[in-house]
Amino acid sequence: MSYGYSVKPDADKTAIASARNVPVKPKHVVNVCMAIKGMRLEQAKTYLEAVQREEAAVPFRRYFRQVKHRRGGIGPGQFPVKAATKVLAVVQNAEANAEFKGLDPDRMWITHAAMQKSAPLRGMMPRAQGRATPWNTSTCHIEIVLEEREARAEAPAEERTPKVAAAKRTAKGKGKAKAAPKSKAKGAKAKQEPAEKAATTTKEEA
Repeated sequence: MSYGYSVKPDADKTAIASARNVPVKPKHVVNVCMAIKGMRLEQAKTYLEAVQREEAAVPFRRYFRQVKHRRGGIGPGQFPVKAATKVLAVVQNAEANAEFKGLDPDRMWITHAAMQKSAPLRGMMPRAQGRATPWNTSTCHIEIVLEEREARAEAPAEERTPKVAAAKRTAKGKGKAKAAPKSKAKGAKAKQEPAEKAATTTKEEA
């Protein structure tokens, strides 16, 4: 069976890879894909390896009902080790395809990371009195597209932390002090000055 891709990237600057009918929860994979999309290749690999070690949580932007908040200001998040392992394998395959095509892995960025649900694996759980309950396994397709780009400067890792970024925005807002309103006395003095000048001019002319 042949499969297509949901995007049509430029073959000269991109490398693609996919995994089909992967037995992993789609709701975990979709959040992992959303987390790594837009990352540099090495950064995404380091991040997924940290998720495997449960040192970095994946922010859940979808299917986050009853999901606990994690440290670091990411909001609802989990440690989907199995999903991160499967996605990392596809990322590594895309990296190998990029090297085969002569592209520079150090300049590769993840421009497309997507998940599509596929047919579940049918299963049955035996029950009492000759009955059985469906026990299906969810599967999904994973797509990764890498694109070669020009290197661009990145902020230090500590400055990319959401808490630090929020603190910088707050400090920047506090630094912009509002202009003090002019007092009524100064305004009255400014009005009196033209009148005094006019009176002096009239006396000199006389």
